[in-house]
Amino acid sequence: GGWLIVGAPGDSQEHGSEGAAHVFAFHDSEWGFVQTLRAPPEYAGTYFGSDVAIDGNCVWITDNGWYFAHVFELRNGKWLHKQSIVHNGSYCDVSLSGSSAAVVAGHQGVFLYSLLEDSWQLTKQLSGAGRGYFRPWLVTEQNLLIGEPEAAGEHHGPGALFAYNAGVHGWRRTARLDPPEPGNENDRYG
Repeated sequence: GGWLIVGAPGDSQEHGSEGAAHVFAFHDSEWGFVQTLRAPPEYAGTYFGSDVAIDGNCVWITDNGWYFAHVFELRNGKWLHKQSIVHNGSYCDVSLSGSSAAVVAGHQGVFLYSLLEDSWQLTKQLSGAGRGYFRPWLVTEQNLLIGEPEAAGEHHGPGALFAYNAGVHGWRRTARLDPPEPGNENDRYG
């Protein structure tokens, strides 16, 4: 839509790298600054703004210090903190689509959350097929792509992309997409 939210995880005030996310809105043919978002004070010093995902009036912002994600909602033109989520990992990436969110927590896999009764709840953890760092792309609430840049293949560690679909029996891996050309360990495909 007309919102742009930019993470600044190295932004510091009192405690070092608290981090921030800067909000811009598109109005009258230009982008203008609206507000700065920060993690609640009890989570200060956590590199807030490491990754940002927005869909409609909801934004998820992760940090890499203490392994939290923070959910903000748009109310009356301002983004307000709604919920903090603990997911105990690092390299926190997030993807958001409607009432579903996917958060990576280090090498532990992808944690799927659903908005249930006005609160985000953990509904599933997906473990990767490979090793190393994961990257989620929640394409829709029924389809998920997970990039594993260090997934082993025919050649050591070129990376892969895994497709998952949600069905009556939950999330199921449906495909592995390898690089179109023979990869090498430095490709980090996905």
